[in-house]
Amino acid sequence: MKGAWRDVVGAEDLRAPDCPIPRVGDRVTWYQATLRCDGEVVAHDAQGCAVVEPYHGGVASRLPFQSLRLTNASEVAGPIWARLPPNAAIYRPTETDSKTLRAVMGRMIPPGVAHWDLTQEIWHRGFEVFLSGQTLRQVVGGQDVLDAEFVTTMPVDRLKNLLEDMYGNEALTAGILDCQNGRLRVGGRPRTADPTATIRLFRQDRPGSADALFGASFERDLAYCDFTCHSMFYEPSNDVFIDPCGRALADAESLRIAPVYEAARLSAADQAIMGLRVIHLRRTGYSIDNDSEAQVLQLVGYLPAFTLGERAAHLQAQVFGGAETVSELLWEEVHRTFSELGLEELWGQCVQPCRELLR
Repeated sequence: MKGAWRDVVGAEDLRAPDCPIPRVGDRVTWYQATLRCDGEVVAHDAQGCAVVEPYHGGVASRLPFQSLRLTNASEVAGPIWARLPPNAAIYRPTETDSKTLRAVMGRMIPPGVAHWDLTQEIWHRGFEVFLSGQTLRQVVGGQDVLDAEFVTTMPVDRLKNLLEDMYGNEALTAGILDCQNGRLRVGGRPRTADPTATIRLFRQDRPGSADALFGASFERDLAYCDFTCHSMFYEPSNDVFIDPCGRALADAESLRIAPVYEAARLSAADQAIMGLRVIHLRRTGYSIDNDSEAQVLQLVGYLPAFTLGERAAHLQAQVFGGAETVSELLWEEVHRTFSELGLEELWGQCVQPCRELLR
């Protein structure tokens, strides 16, 4: 697929779902203590409530969506692609892309729900939903795909209820911390090779905390992403790729690592995990963008933020593919990657001590 030509599509040509509630960016009216209030929906929280900023001062309110109405139904914010960053581009998939995407979207998770069915249910309930992240990087890079990651504008309470109805409680991972991360998961039963699907919300502010906010902005979501090769989106109902940063598709095809995150929004632990992804990608054939090599390698330097046990767990998940035991061959491959990147001292300080925990 490298170098494939893709037709450019205009945002105005895309169909939008008919959203049953006010969207982020919409002007709304509600009543509070008998008084009429007007404001704008700026986000939704980890309980699925709207976060509304009043127009005439005061503190933002968290309100059930059913308490709100559009102030003027003819003046709405529109779908998420109505507010793309300046460098963004929308492309039609190639035939090769489409063949791989059909295979991914047709994959089923017990009790027999295809990914396509999930995206259609979200769409027909009025919310945008995209295939994204590592899954889409593997599709564009011509790699095998097992699990899937989706991103949606649907508030978390509605998403959780839908997933429970479609997959059942046993297949769903959706605790309090999952909702605060805006990241729910279905499938992947223990001791099986079942595929999983992760469905997350567009991140807006402090994801993973009790004050987490979610929204409908590609640009803000990318601030919490790691690299350009993970920052593209496939919208199945319109059959298009959306590339908010303008280089995600090219970097995924070229196996290139370039940063897209905003470090000021990330914790040391967040950046350390991204650093481990650098090691994994580098070991599997990716190169680091020349203009940002120092910035990318700085991420790995955050490994001391973890305790020994935490470090071993994250190494297992991010670098060793979740394997319960790590072979000497794989261990030495990862060691060689650290050495090639000039990180031998960090290996000795932070990684080598984890060996006994990863036998």
